[in-house]
Amino acid sequence: MLFSGGLIVLTMREEYSWEAEEYKNNKLENAIAKMAANGKWKVLLRKRIRNYYRDKDGLVFVFERI
Repeated sequence: MLFSGGLIVLTMREEYSWEAEEYKNNKLENAIAKMAANGKWKVLLRKRIRNYYRDKDGLVFVFERI
């Protein structure tokens, strides 16, 4: 359970955004945008991190529950 004002931090290797069935074809990005548009959360950060894990880039997302 996450209360209003709480933070969600999601990190993953960037390659998952196009390799994982659950995320490819912008499924993850679309779900994030939809929840923000519906007032579920506010996106505070989306950042690409170089050499996140073993020379692979990563993504970091931070959301605030509204």
